[in-house]
Amino acid sequence: MSDRRRQISLTRQLRLVLPLVMLWMVGGAALAVAGLQTAIPREELFLDTTAISGLPWYAGVLSNVGILAWTVAAVAALGGGWVSFQTLRPSAGRFLTAGGLVASILLLDDLLRLHSSVIPKVLGVPKAIAMLLVVAPAILWFLGFIDEVLRTRWLVLLAALGAFFGSVAADQLLPSGPNTLLIEDGAKLLGVLAWSLYFVLTTRDIATSTIRAATTVDPVTRFATETTGEAQRVSRAEAVR
Repeated sequence: MSDRRRQISLTRQLRLVLPLVMLWMVGGAALAVAGLQTAIPREELFLDTTAISGLPWYAGVLSNVGILAWTVAAVAALGGGWVSFQTLRPSAGRFLTAGGLVASILLLDDLLRLHSSVIPKVLGVPKAIAMLLVVAPAILWFLGFIDEVLRTRWLVLLAALGAFFGSVAADQLLPSGPNTLLIEDGAKLLGVLAWSLYFVLTTRDIATSTIRAATTVDPVTRFATETTGEAQRVSRAEAVR
């Protein structure tokens, strides 16, 4: 199969760069706000936490791995949703897009400590209520798309949910200490890795299915095409005679 891509003209390149301009406008506005405000030192907004606190480079590295895994899950799911809609798989598209949004919420929660710090301080609610607000979209997604879940590698998703449950149980039931931290945060990290793997595999499976469907010619269609082509060749031969 030949490569159908062509060089893009400069005029069209300038039109295609519009998303970058819009993104830079948003980024520029954020930088302007960060530069004009005086409530928060700029170092705290721009520098890495370890650079500010003087902690070694490996401080929080496992937490950062979890952040990366959440990000992979969100990107894979949202990308898979787009592919599904483009290939006329709307149910799979809704399932993956909603899953990507849920993963994005969980990513922001882990990155900004929403349930443990931001929401309790802003709304004045207990940590348990804040946690419920964060995980509620995931519960609704799972229950609302249970039929789609059962068509995927649901054991991987079940492993992720089980690890999350174990992390919450360790936080609530075990006494504070280094071993409890290892169990609680270790189970959470394993859950995040399983969650990320689930969406990567699900997106791959659905994309593979759609690609195969797009590149496989139906036998009836192939027969009709070949028959029509043969009839046209016969007609041209008779016209020549």
